[in-house]
Amino acid sequence: MVHMNRLRRKLTSSLVAIALGGAGVFALAAPAAAAPSDCGPGLHCSYSGYNYGNDAFQQPSTHKFENCVDDMYIGWRTYKNVASSAFNNGRSQTSYLYAGTSKTGNSISFARGTGTMNLGNRGFNDTAESGYFASTLGSVGSALCR
Repeated sequence: MVHMNRLRRKLTSSLVAIALGGAGVFALAAPAAAAPSDCGPGLHCSYSGYNYGNDAFQQPSTHKFENCVDDMYIGWRTYKNVASSAFNNGRSQTSYLYAGTSKTGNSISFARGTGTMNLGNRGFNDTAESGYFASTLGSVGSALCR
């Protein structure tokens, strides 16, 4: 009888340890990031301010692209070298920002559904000049990237 009680206690202890260990694994899993409210589905969005906001001193509103952009100077507004945060709300692909126009210079990537609230933490604050989704990396200089 004593042997049977020890066996039950060991089995119970083992099951509790497994259950708690499994719960710990689930507790460590990060939830999916929510896209900023102004970054619609299918877009990569860059912001002149930190935390997906816009810096009043740098003035441009959020820069968004659906496919790619060879030069973030658009019309009378420039979005070059002002991005301090960015989010990829694309449908399925990784997005990329490059330090130079037309996919030149250093780059950083964003998996779908992720962003960086402070590009300075990645050494890329006020650096982006062009941007692409993975499927458009070969489209540099095309009408798609205007």
